Amino acid sequence: LVELTFRNVKPAYPGDTLTARAEVTGVRPSGTEHEALLAVSISRADGEQTCTGTAVARFPGHPPTGPGR
Repeated sequence: LVELTFRNVKPAYPGDTLTARAEVTGVRPSGTEHEALLAVSISRADGEQTCTGTAVARFPGHPPTGPGR
């Protein structure tokens, strides 16, 4: 993970069960590596999002190819 930005949109409280999610929104070259662009969120058990944001993860080699990639 080389970058993470987020915004708190609702509170989370001690004892809350939280679920983190990330969706790959794109892939771009970065020198001899590639970067995955991600939309990230954290939600409480009631489905309310507590945080939203973006992230960039760097990985070596070629990006995945094939159907849906």
